[in-house]
Amino acid sequence: MKNKTIAKVLNLIVLIGLSLTILSLLAAPLVFTAFAKSGLSLSGAELDYVVNIVIAVIYICAIPYVAALVDLKKVCKLIATGHPFSAKIPKCLKRISIYAASEVVLFNLITIVLFFAYDVYLYAATILPCIIISIVGVSIALLSFVFSKLYEQVVEMKEELDNTI
Repeated sequence: MKNKTIAKVLNLIVLIGLSLTILSLLAAPLVFTAFAKSGLSLSGAELDYVVNIVIAVIYICAIPYVAALVDLKKVCKLIATGHPFSAKIPKCLKRISIYAASEVVLFNLITIVLFFAYDVYLYAATILPCIIISIVGVSIALLSFVFSKLYEQVVEMKEELDNTI
C-alpha cells in the first residue's frame, strides 16, 4: 500500500512538472519581451536579438526536455498502475538517456552558434551554463542508460521466475 502511494505521488509530481514546463514555455516570450522592454530598455534590433536568443535556447532545448518528461510520466504511470516489471520501462529509460545526451549537444551547439553569430563574448555568465548543463545532462544520460540495462535484466529475471513456477 505504501509503495503504491509513493508511486502515485511521484506520478503527480511529474504531471505537475510537465504542466509547469508547458505553461512556462507558453509564457516565456511574453515575459522576456516585457523584461527586455522595461528592465533593459531594449527596442528594435536589440529586442530582436533577445527574442532570437530566447527562441534558440529555450524552445529548441525544450524539445528533448519535454520528451524526457513525457517518457518519465509513462514510467511513473506504469509503476503506479501496478505494472512495475513492464518491458516498456527500459525502453523509456533508454529514450530518456538519448534525450539527455541530445540536450547537452543541442545546448552547446546553440551556444557556440550564438557566440559567433551575435559576437557574444566568453564571460563566466556564458561559459558556466555550458559546463553545468553538460555535467548534469551527461550524468542523467549515463544514469538512465545504466538503469535501463539494469531494468532489462530485472524484467528478464522476473519472466524467468514466472515461467518456472
